[in-house]
Amino acid sequence: MRPHRNISSGNARRSVRAAAVSVCVFLGMFWIARELFACAIPVFRYALERDSWHPAPYSVFLFHRGKLGASAHKALLSLEEAARQDGDTPANILFRAVDVDASMPGPLEPLWRRLENEPLPRLVLCAPGSLYPLWTAEATETSAAALLDSPARREIQRRLARGDAAVWVLLESGDPDKDAAAGDVVRREAEEFAKSFRFSPEAVEAMGLVSAADAVISFSQLRIRRNDPDELVFKTLLLSTEPDLHELPEPMAFAVFGRGRTLWALVGSGISPMNVSEACIYLTGDCSCEVKANNPGADLLFRADWYRILAGVVPEPFSRLEQAAPEASETFIRDGSPKTVAALAVTGAILLLAVFAGSILLRRGKAENRD
Repeated sequence: MRPHRNISSGNARRSVRAAAVSVCVFLGMFWIARELFACAIPVFRYALERDSWHPAPYSVFLFHRGKLGASAHKALLSLEEAARQDGDTPANILFRAVDVDASMPGPLEPLWRRLENEPLPRLVLCAPGSLYPLWTAEATETSAAALLDSPARREIQRRLARGDAAVWVLLESGDPDKDAAAGDVVRREAEEFAKSFRFSPEAVEAMGLVSAADAVISFSQLRIRRNDPDELVFKTLLLSTEPDLHELPEPMAFAVFGRGRTLWALVGSGISPMNVSEACIYLTGDCSCEVKANNPGADLLFRADWYRILAGVVPEPFSRLEQAAPEASETFIRDGSPKTVAALAVTGAILLLAVFAGSILLRRGKAENRD
């Protein structure tokens, strides 16, 4: 007589084997998906070229009571023009004038309650997707201009247009020694990284460059005094990218790239060679995720015609001057490339392995049930 088998034990072993096979298949498919959908274009260029990375809009409100005065009316016209994305110099804003004596839209009531004791007319700036006020000021032509633009933001645009991978914005603390030390760390590490960095052949091809000799990388630094009256709005934007930055009286470094997007803030002792290098590695690495929201960083408010700027920086198909119909190669690796062929070969091998392993488990299961 055959010895009695522990059926539950056999089922458990089969379950473990099935789970192991499932994990292997999942990991293999994950690797394949990453290989197939990763883009060889570096992050900083992808963020600059692709409309899917266009800056998220900030909400701007002009609260007023009745007819606007001359200066407030000019502010309204300026903001309406900036909100037009087909205008000459659009900004990433959504603008709305709100007469508080008229029917107040329900979603705006909490925002208005925060401000109802402030003098009107009043401008209010809110972060993308939020109705919490980041900045507020009397609605005048001057305050509207300061909200939309500043010397530092124009300079950042100029540097990104000339091809900088990122502009390291150093928000000074006011302590000369700390600020000088932080600036030196950022400058030295970024320069060393740029000297040693080389693009891969796939990245050179993906960027539409003729050869690796054309693929140069550069970073620059822009220092801003924390009490600079021309940069109060820009300072607020930077400090609002993370919840607790307003509370920290330390120098801060922000890598601004793409169409005005900044990476995480480096603060005080966090402005280290390792952290600066890590940011540079991310910016120059392959864009493995094309969904902007799944990448680190936050969009800032810029008034810029990025399509006009891109016309002098990136290949023609990516500029509005000569837009071509999107092709698969813009998002996926070109069909027939060695990388694609290899990934497809691995795909077939893993699927065959999964089928083979499954058939073995099935046969063993039937044999054990007969026993």
